[in-house]
Amino acid sequence: MPRTSCLIFNPPGRVEMTELELPELAGGCALVDTIYSAISPGTETRCLRGQQAGVMEQRCVPGYQAVGRVVEASADTDLKPGDLVFFSRAQTSGGLIFFNGTHAKQAMVREEDTVKISDSLNKPETALAALIGIALHGVRLSRVNAGESVAVIGLGLLGQISARIAQSLGAKVAGFDRHSVRVATAQADGIAAFEAAETLATTTGADKEGYDVIIDATGVPAVIPQAVALARELRPWNQPLHRGSRYVIQGSYPEDFCFNYQQVFMKELSILVPRDQTRQDLTDGLAMLQQRELDLSNLVGDAVRPHDAASVYADLSQSRASRQTAVFDWS
Repeated sequence: MPRTSCLIFNPPGRVEMTELELPELAGGCALVDTIYSAISPGTETRCLRGQQAGVMEQRCVPGYQAVGRVVEASADTDLKPGDLVFFSRAQTSGGLIFFNGTHAKQAMVREEDTVKISDSLNKPETALAALIGIALHGVRLSRVNAGESVAVIGLGLLGQISARIAQSLGAKVAGFDRHSVRVATAQADGIAAFEAAETLATTTGADKEGYDVIIDATGVPAVIPQAVALARELRPWNQPLHRGSRYVIQGSYPEDFCFNYQQVFMKELSILVPRDQTRQDLTDGLAMLQQRELDLSNLVGDAVRPHDAASVYADLSQSRASRQTAVFDWS
């Protein structure tokens, strides 16, 4: 059986490089040489702490987004050696949990977990396609229209991508974060972004009339009342209603959280909880990269070596991380 080097999480807190035996090539599958794999900071640091549902404190191979080239494929697939693919999941081997196992030099993948891509997309930011799809799904769920006002709260990786997608649709986007580096990163890409004050409503740049759409990418329950306060007020009783604001919970939460019912009721707020992405979101996100409607190069920076993973994850686990994410170069 083939073997591959890969990253292993040993929660809580340990990251290792090791070797792992890969499954034999089966029907509907392909062996892929990984070129780039990208970190999803929120999910993966939660896995590393042993707080991710479905994994908890179990040893696992992390990662759910990567770009690679097909080495070998079973005859019943449309894949062939040399094809460049994005893939989101690797197959389990050796009794180890894969979550979803894309941080590896080689991966055995099912055809259904791949998307063929052009060689022009052989670049580090393409490995973020799953997160682009997730952000695109949330924006689509909120039905953002050109000219509408959108507040994006939390300018981590998912917030940055959501803001850029909403702006590409013609929305008037304002981004908010307490981290000055994140604010500056959004501003460098043309987003009107502001460093959050004690409350969002009193932050410089906040629209006092409220927003049509609020995308909350913080994953912090304490932010929710402030985010709801940014929704538009409805007209008084017995007058024609305009559409209430839409609140998209794009952040990821390890535990339950609550809303103030009266606050939500008075604004007739629609609460939307996107669940991951669809294949259409993924392929459309890749098309946005292909057509240069979306540029994420300043979020990725230079690719890093997998052997530096421990220090990379240590940085990303800090509240004031120096980077938005990291892409591992396995080539």
